[in-house]
Amino acid sequence: MKKIVFIAALCGAVAAMADNCNVVSSGATTKCASIVIANEGAKVAVGDAIKTTVKDKCGVLLLGDSIRMGYCGFVREAMKDRADVYWPEGNCMFAHYTLRFLYDWRRIMPDPAKIKVVHWNNGLWDIGQRDGREPLTPRDDYVKTLVRIHGELRRYFPNARIVFATTTPINTSVKCEQHTLGNAIVEEYNAAAVAALKPLGVEIDDLYSFVRDNAVPYVDIVHYTPEGSRMIAGEVVRVIDGKKKAAQSVVGE
Repeated sequence: MKKIVFIAALCGAVAAMADNCNVVSSGATTKCASIVIANEGAKVAVGDAIKTTVKDKCGVLLLGDSIRMGYCGFVREAMKDRADVYWPEGNCMFAHYTLRFLYDWRRIMPDPAKIKVVHWNNGLWDIGQRDGREPLTPRDDYVKTLVRIHGELRRYFPNARIVFATTTPINTSVKCEQHTLGNAIVEEYNAAAVAALKPLGVEIDDLYSFVRDNAVPYVDIVHYTPEGSRMIAGEVVRVIDGKKKAAQSVVGE
């Protein structure tokens, strides 16, 4: 299966999809930044003329940082028979960055109206610190930006269920100057995000609790081994499919 990147202008450079944050990939990628369309029936066109030949699959859009970059290929593989899975080729980083680039990503997708699920996270970049100081994005600013992102997602993808994934835990056995406040700050930001988004009808995928409770294996302070990313992908697919989990708890409830 090939992963085809759609860009505003055609780019002829071909390279394997790679990242320094544990991205698992297979097949060739036409690379020049933006949206990866994961299906076999796609064809490249220029700008707004982008189309896909696949008619009977729903669309799923994955948004997030390098954690998403680690599991998106596994989600694609698990859903290949029933969904076209889309994601930005690069890291969605801060909430403000995602808010800014949603406009661009939406414009070059084949058909935003066919997106049935948006699975989205921002958080690890926002809570990052330097030398023990406060998070790079203050909590209230983070929450306000998430609410704005939600509004744009509703506008751009009117037929989609919106799922927000809680930010995954920090591996506290590893010391890093970028994450000196530990998981207390992750839990604080997750609780604030859930409290703001749930009343808006956003579904919550509690990846924080999933990783914590299932001993998902790390490769460093925040990233996961290929097997760990595969485990997270299974949980993402479960939520995308709308399957319930017994005794599920959500951070912030």
